[in-house]
Parts: sequence; structure tokens; C-alpha cells
Amino acid sequence: MTMHDDHDHDGHDDNPWADRINEAYYDAMGAAFGQKTRERINWMCAQARGDTVLDVGCSQGIASILMAREGLRVTGLDIYPPAIEYAMGERAKEIATVQERLDFRCGELAALGDGQYDTVIMGEVVEHQTNPVRFIRQGAARVAPGGRIVVTVPYGLHPWPDHKSTIFPRHLHEALADEFTLDAIEVLEGYIRIVADRRPAGEAARDESDGLLRATETGALDVQTGYYTLSAIAQERAKANATLEQNAKVLREAQQKMTTRAFELERDLAVRTERGNGLQAALDTANKAHAEQSTQMHALREEHAVDAKRIAALQTQVVELQSELVKVRGSERAEADRVRAMQQQLEASAKRATELQDSAKQTRGKMDELRQELVHAQHKRSGHYAHLEAERERAVKFTEVVNRLHEENERYKHSVALAIGQAFLGLRSPRGIIGFPRAIVRAARAYRRRGSDGIPATPAPLPELRPVVVPPLASTGGSAARSSIPAMPAGDPANALSTIGWKQDIRPGTVPVMSVMDEFSRACFAPHASMIEPRPDNWEGLLETCKPRFLFVESSWKGNHGTWQYRVASYANPPGRELGEMVDGFQSRGVPTVFWNKEDPVHFNNFIDNAKRFDVVLTTAAEAVPEYEARTEARVGVLQFAAEESLHNPIGSAARNDKVCFAGSYYANRFEDRRADQLMLLDAATAFDLDIFDRNYSANASAPSDFAFPERFSPFVRGRLPYAEVGQAYRNYRVFLNVNSVIDSPTMFSRRVFELLACGTPIVSTWSRGTEEAFGNDLVWHVRTREEAEEAIRVLMTDDAEWRRRSLAGIRAVFARHTYRHRFRQVLDMLEIESPAADVFEDALVVADVGDQAQADAVVAAFQRQALAPGVHARLLLASAAEIRADAPHVVVARVDGGVEDALSRGHAEEGCGMIARLSPTAAYGQHYLQDLLHAARYGGADLTGKPADGREDSQYQSGIALDPLTLMCRRELLAANRRVAKSFFGQSASGLPEGIKTFASDTANFVRSGQGAEARALVE
Repeated sequence: MTMHDDHDHDGHDDNPWADRINEAYYDAMGAAFGQKTRERINWMCAQARGDTVLDVGCSQGIASILMAREGLRVTGLDIYPPAIEYAMGERAKEIATVQERLDFRCGELAALGDGQYDTVIMGEVVEHQTNPVRFIRQGAARVAPGGRIVVTVPYGLHPWPDHKSTIFPRHLHEALADEFTLDAIEVLEGYIRIVADRRPAGEAARDESDGLLRATETGALDVQTGYYTLSAIAQERAKANATLEQNAKVLREAQQKMTTRAFELERDLAVRTERGNGLQAALDTANKAHAEQSTQMHALREEHAVDAKRIAALQTQVVELQSELVKVRGSERAEADRVRAMQQQLEASAKRATELQDSAKQTRGKMDELRQELVHAQHKRSGHYAHLEAERERAVKFTEVVNRLHEENERYKHSVALAIGQAFLGLRSPRGIIGFPRAIVRAARAYRRRGSDGIPATPAPLPELRPVVVPPLASTGGSAARSSIPAMPAGDPANALSTIGWKQDIRPGTVPVMSVMDEFSRACFAPHASMIEPRPDNWEGLLETCKPRFLFVESSWKGNHGTWQYRVASYANPPGRELGEMVDGFQSRGVPTVFWNKEDPVHFNNFIDNAKRFDVVLTTAAEAVPEYEARTEARVGVLQFAAEESLHNPIGSAARNDKVCFAGSYYANRFEDRRADQLMLLDAATAFDLDIFDRNYSANASAPSDFAFPERFSPFVRGRLPYAEVGQAYRNYRVFLNVNSVIDSPTMFSRRVFELLACGTPIVSTWSRGTEEAFGNDLVWHVRTREEAEEAIRVLMTDDAEWRRRSLAGIRAVFARHTYRHRFRQVLDMLEIESPAADVFEDALVVADVGDQAQADAVVAAFQRQALAPGVHARLLLASAAEIRADAPHVVVARVDGGVEDALSRGHAEEGCGMIARLSPTAAYGQHYLQDLLHAARYGGADLTGKPADGREDSQYQSGIALDPLTLMCRRELLAANRRVAKSFFGQSASGLPEGIKTFASDTANFVRSGQGAEARALVE
């Protein structure tokens, strides 16, 4: 097997095209490439028959290992020693029983010996042979009687340096037709797949439609040759454009130099002209003086002579200056002529560039025409194949009718009635009269024989129907091939059956929503709705069956586990138009549709064509709203990223590792501003204990990558961080670093910021408008220089009080406004859909037992101090045997002897409430006590929530911890249903809880028992 990678080789100087099939299988060469590799390898292994397998060209051994794991005895053979060494290393990682069934050998097929195997597999190895037919036959000779050979090989023209042959189905047919029957032959993803079974001795060969295979070969070769020819033309055009750009650069530099020289000459001319004007003025003065002196000729004759000489000298000087001026102007004209010549040359070059661009457009047009012709040919071929199938079906039915008529005719020919009738007809002649008794006797004998032997039957003389195997449409390497499979019409009755076997869970109390989302968004919205996830072929059946309230589609690249790939974003030749059909189907039924572009503003143009079909368009970037309003009639709004409380929360974060972390990508040749900010931030963090998780990290990279972090950060790189481990990493580190790619959007920034804050992890970030407007500098510590970054990290690493303040504030801010619960409610509000279930965490009843007015006043003051999130309501119930009063809003007083439990049983504060929390006059409560406890009860998911009884910070954010009885909170319905829980809740101890009741300890802030001398600190926190 040979897997080529355009980017990396495996490092062997003697073989630059060495195979890396194991690494490709496990996504080391890209997820998309890995997916295709797994599909091909898994298919090949699934075709194995019998107990023994020979894997010819096993390379790094992945196929051999997979089959050995499934109980087959496998011999892997490859001629390349490093590949076999790698395979032996992989074999050593397997369990003993798999190793026993697995044997790797280094050598050529011709020297293997005469042993035979139930299955011989030749995966992507034939194309490396100069004589593929001979090589296949060598492999076929190792197939045992009744055995099977499986071959996969690149289809047609693949001009790789290590491909020695161009393979078409004809070559495989030629090699195997004499002794094998083709069980299957297909072309998929550019590879020929052959499964052939050895025929029993003496069985005649069948026609395997060699003519059809040759026709497919010729057409495919023409198309592929044209494709590579056009690629060569495109490369030449790119070279010509590069040369033209270089020439234009030289011309621009020359023009700049000439412009500078002309400016210098003009400046020099101005200086000389000014000097000439000065001399001319001096001459005029001298002439005037000479005229005045002429009137005094007799008295000033000597002075006149002197003046005359002076004038003559000045005139000579003027002539010289005028002559120099003429020379300068001549030089200026020459320079101007040179500039004009250069400009004409530049215009000629620009014209040539325009001609080359026009030629490129014509070339692209021809390429598009060729693609369209190919698609048309594929459609015609599909139609011919469908017609062939219909004719064959007619032929089968016709054969059935002929056989039935032939059978009836045979029964008629051998019937007694016919024999007797013919005997009676013979009575019309004397000969018939004489032979009548004999004819009756023959009829009787024939009847008796039929009773024992039946009517003799002979088959109808029909021509034999030979099977025709037609390979599927070959890939053209582009999106045009995908459009060759027509989509199922929306009104097709088959859609009504598409939900058979499709399990869809509609949870009570949730809104059913049909969605097309990528896995991250689905995981975040699924806890708040019943997500109905259609494929492109079954949305209509699910719509009729599940009755979703609206359609919710995001800007997904794959969507619903890859089933909507290439269908949501805009592509030149999408595989189908099912998204538009689905939107139309919802709108025709009056069901609203919502599109959320989470890729704005970068990928606005990729999704606008489909987004404008929807009733509501939401975007993560507020600056994109005017663009949508200008290009669609939909209602437009902003829907930011958020954190999902069931995934992103501080549970288990008490023990942090006192390190700084950055998790993300580095771009050496893109996003210059982001790169500069990132280097500044990371350089500042190197002074501390830093871990870097590189999203593009590859341990086997053989060459520097544009995505590799600079060498100076290598000691800090810890590899990649799988998405499943990201949430825990957020809780493990003391400080996280963040870099923003989009800095000028008021709403668009990474979802990482919400998730980190929800986990209680302080952030040091480069500046962006969005993070500043959402959280300010108090929650996200924005830095612009290395000095600011070092100071921020130092404070958060050494100042426990400041770290704790920011951690608590971050959790509070996100859970109050920025969870996907809030985002989903925002969508429902836009659609005017009410949630079928009330949120129990938004209605709290606070209860307290007080002994006198002073205690009542203390509890009321603590209650009024509470700062609640938007939409959260709370009331206070005071129970006392004494006469007390409380004139504060939302406060109820119950005069009872049995305390709060007695007051509740008598119907005080009967308004519906979801949660009950305790306050005590013997403790101090900070302003965020109640809201933080409500948040902890929500994400903790326990029956009882409260502060840890031991008051230790390493006990917070954990389950199963003993709770302080003065801080308890639980659901109202639990107290009504469980007497033992109610006794613990209203008592002075939280011990003695029934088995199975879960507890969760929130943070230790905003609460201090009286007598500990820290009431003021609690109120500040």
C-alpha cells in the first residue's frame, strides 16, 4: 500500500516516497485523508475469506494487524525493510494471541515459495510494478482452491514518480479472467476495487464485459490527460505572471528613479532661473544708472568708462547664464523623453499582462466546459445504466412468461385429453378407425406413466442472460463529480419512510428543534432543546413525525456528523440542493427558520447565499448586521458565543497546578498582527512555569511547518490537547493566555474566553474590542506590551486574593448572562416561542428562623444586600415565635412556634418557587452569596448545595463534601417529598441524609459564621 503526502516524507533518504499507511489510518496526515484511508483499508479487510491471508505489499502493516485481531492468520509481505521494521514494532504492541496469528516478512513475492492462502490481498502495490499483469498472476498463484484475491489500485493516470504503470480494469481482468470469477469490481474515490474468487476446476470462464471496461478506460484516460494538460497550462501561466510581476517591479523602480532625477533637475533649474533674474535686475539697474550718467557725460566721463566696463562684464555674465540655462533645459527635455519611453514600455507590459489574464480566463472557461461535459456524460451514462437495468428487468419478466407458457404447452402436449381427441379425430379415415384402439391404449399407458413419473419437462430454448457489472461513476477530482447523484425530490413518497429505524428522543418539557450543526455547537445547545438531527435524505419524514418548532442551522462545514458537508456553505458544484428544499419545506408549513453564522466576519461570503433564504439570520459579529440587512429580507440579530454550563464549570478545579497555559495555533505566515501579539504574550510567559498545547502539533513531522511555534518555545510545547481534555485543562491551570485574531468587532471573539471564565480561570489576553465591551479589564486582563503581560501574570500567580476575586467574578458574569441557556432563550424570544418548562433556578425562596427583632433586622439586611442576575427573583420568609416586623419589599413574616418548617406547612409564602435557601442571623453573607449558590446548584446538579463545612478552599467545587447547615439550598419539591432531607435542611446539621442524596460544595466566599472575626471580609467578597 502506498500513501503519498504532498507535504511530508518519512525521512528515508533512499526512498522519498516511502509509505505511511498506518499514520494515515490514524489521522496523522489529516482527518479527511485519514477518513478515506480507513474506508479503503476497512473495505479490503472485510473481503477476506477463510482462515489464512497473504497481505502482499503490507507496508507498515495496518491491514494485517486488523485482520489478525479478527482471528485470521496473516502473513504480511513487503520488499522495503524500514516498513517491515515499523510493522514489527506495531506487532509488538498487540496482545499475545494476535502476535501469534501475525507474521511479517521482508522479501519479494517471487521468492515467497509455493504455499497457498485462502485470501491474497494486494493493496495499492500493483501500480509500482512494470508488468502489473504478471505481478497479479504471481499473487493469484498463491490463492488456494475456492479462495479469493482482493486487489485495490489507483485508477488510471497517476503521474507519481514511484508509479510505474497506469492501471485500468482491463489489466486486472486480463490477469484474473482465466482462473477467477470477478465477484465485484468498482471504482471509488479514484481507486479500482476487485474481489475475485478462484473457479472450481473445469468451470468455464464467463464474459466479464471486457468491452465495457475498455470503453471506460478510454474515456477516463482522455479526461485525466486533459486535466493534467490543463494543470500544466495553469502552471506555465503562473510562471508567466510571476515574470511579468518582476518586470513590472523593475520598471516601477526605474520610473521612481527618473521621477526623482526630474524633480532634482527642476529644482536646480529654479535656482538658476532665480539667479538669472537677479542678474537681469542688476543689469536693469546698471542701465538706469548709465542713463542718468549720460546727462553728466562731461563731468563724469571717467566714472562712465568704469561703469561701461562693469556693464560689459555683467552682460557677459548674463550671456553665460543664459547659455547654461539652455543646456539645462535641453537636458530636462532629454530626461522627459526617457521618462515617456519608460512609461510607454510600462504600458506595453500592462497590456501584455491584460492579455495573459484574458488568456487565463479563457483557459478557466475551457476547464469549466470540460467539467460540464464530463458531468453531462456521467448523467447520460447513469441514464443508460438505468435503462439497461429496466430492460434487464423486462427481460427477466419476459423469460418468466415464456417459461410459464412453455410449461403449459408441455402439459398440453402430454395431456390424455389431447391424445384421446387426436384418436377420435382419426376416426374420420379408415386408417384412423383401425388404429383407434391402439391410440386409446397408448393414451392410457401414458396416463399411468405420468402418474408415477410426472409430465416430462424440457427447458424453454431461451438465450442465456449474462450478468453485467458496471462500475460506479469515476471521480473527476472536483466538486462537479458530486453533482452527478441527483437529490431525492422533496415530494417523493419515499421520504415518508425515511424515519424507519431512526430513533429520535423528544424530551418532555423541552422545545423540539430540527438542527444542522457541527459537534461543538450541538453539544452546547442539546441540553436546552430536543435536537432533531436530519440527514439530507430524511428531513421531510422527521419534520412530519417529530413536529419541530423551528429549523436551526448554523454555519457548519460538515454538519450532523458530516452528512451536510458541502451543502451549507457555498460551493461551485454542491452535491445537492437539499438545504434550500428543507428551508422551503419548513416555510411552506409556516414553521420558522433560523440561520446562525458563527464564522462572521471572516466567512460572510461563504454562507450569505444560503443564509438569505431563512426567516431569521443571527451573527456573532455585530458589524455584519448591516451587510445582512442590505442583502436579505430576514430579521437580523446578534447571537454571541457562550459557555455551556454542563461542560464548562469549576467542578473539580480546587486543586490547580500553579502553571500558565496557552492552547491554540501559531501562524508563521498569516495574521501578522495576531502573530506579533502572540509572540509578545508568550515571551512574557516564559518567565513562569508555562505549558503550550499546539493545535497543529505533529510528533512525526519531518520538516519545519508554517504552523510550528518558533524554536525558542520548543521547551514549553507539550503536544496537542484533545478536545475531550480541553475542559479539564481549563480547570487545572491557574492562568490561561488568550490571543485575539479579530480585534475590532464589538461582539465577535473566541468562545474560549467564555469557557475559561465559566471554569473560574483568570485570563491574560491581548486587547480586543469585543472582550473589553463584554467583560471589561476586571475579568479579562488586557495587555498591550510585554511589560504589562509580565506584570499581569505575576500578580495572578502570586496574589491569591486578586486571583480569587477574578475567578469568582468570571464564573458569576458568565453564568448570569453568557451561557447557551441564555442564547437559546434569546432565539426563542425572537421567534416568540415560550419554553414549556419554568426555570426553577430563577425563583428562590430564602428562609430564616429569628428569635427577636434584632435578628430579623440582620437577616433582612443580608437579604437586601443580595445582587441577583437578570430574570432571577427571590423572596424572604421570616419565621419567629416573637412579635417582629419587617417592612422591606419581598419579605413575609410568619409568627409560628415551629420555625420555618411549621410556617411552610401552614401555607406561608405559597407562591411557586423552585429553590429554597437558608439564611441565619448567626452568620454574615456577602452580596453575591445567593446568586453564586444558585449557579452552583445549577451546574453542580446535586440534591443539596452549600458551602463546605470545613471552610477549606481545597474542599470547594466538589461532590460528596460535608456542607455547612447555614448555607444549604435545594429544590422545593425535594423537601416536600423526603422527610429526612427536610429534617436535615431545617436542623442545625446536614448529617444524617438518606442514602443516595448527593451534596455539592460551592466556593467558600461570601459567607462567614459569626464569632470568627471575618464578617467584614465576607461582605467585601
